[in-house]
Amino acid sequence: MATYGYLGRTTLDVITALATAGFIVLTVILVANPAGVLAEKSHTRRTDDVRALMQAVLTLQATDPTNFYAFQQAVDGAGSPVRVMLGGGADCSGDWGSQCSDAILADHCVDTAAYLGPYLSHIPFDASSPLFSERQTGYYLTLTQSTVEVGACNPSGLDPIFLSRPLP
Repeated sequence: MATYGYLGRTTLDVITALATAGFIVLTVILVANPAGVLAEKSHTRRTDDVRALMQAVLTLQATDPTNFYAFQQAVDGAGSPVRVMLGGGADCSGDWGSQCSDAILADHCVDTAAYLGPYLSHIPFDASSPLFSERQTGYYLTLTQSTVEVGACNPSGLDPIFLSRPLP
């Protein structure tokens, strides 16, 4: 067989080597599952953010009842639907994800920094979507006389991410 500048390798040898290398790279990518790893990191971050927000609400309720009452009034004043998005922006109307449709989300956000800021190291927001920021965090709150629920507006996957606790 003739060689064509491939250091003694035939064209078929080079093609076979490239195909084998491509197969190995593809196998490594499929086994590593980078999309799954990123989705898991986003899910973990959302879960941690929901936990931090719930802890801030419960700490506010336990340590500063007067400010907690003002917080309840702000939640009630945000609108009639059952869920209120946490944030700093005045307008939170519209659909913001599977758990925050326009039908169940109040039109105004509740100012997270004003009420919960002292109990948080930073204002959490769902960084996995360009829709969310500190103005519209991507996390919702349902606050009644007997319970508080904090959750993610747009969780990845089918399962919602939320915590619900009774108030004393």
